[in-house]
Amino acid sequence: MGTARTHVRLLAMLAVPALVLVMHRQPACAADPSYSQVFLYEHTSYGGASLSFTYDQDVADLTKWRLPNSKKNWNDVISSLKVGKFAKITLYQHINYGGNFVTITADGQNVKNQPNLHSIGWGDYVSSFRVRMNEYGQ
Repeated sequence: MGTARTHVRLLAMLAVPALVLVMHRQPACAADPSYSQVFLYEHTSYGGASLSFTYDQDVADLTKWRLPNSKKNWNDVISSLKVGKFAKITLYQHINYGGNFVTITADGQNVKNQPNLHSIGWGDYVSSFRVRMNEYGQ
């Protein structure tokens, strides 16, 4: 009897880490975007919260977009992104498409992965953006 209970307790303890792993999986956006999509991530290497946009979707003011379960907004938070093969995104330093900007474009054949926007000086720096079709999708 005592041995059976010990085994049940041991199995129950082993099951708990499996539940924790499932709860900490990457969001659905961890996969590659479709040809027209752009995925934006809170952290480097596609971690944290994420947003998905397609052609002609613009965000003029990321201070109006809230992170899930947080009072914090998306302004100056984006640290990595993925761009679908026929898409491009122009990131702007200030709201309403102001200040410095950079355009990140896929090559028409592959998804453009940018796992660390800090490496190009744009991590935690974006306040607005525009998503468009690139020259390969036209």
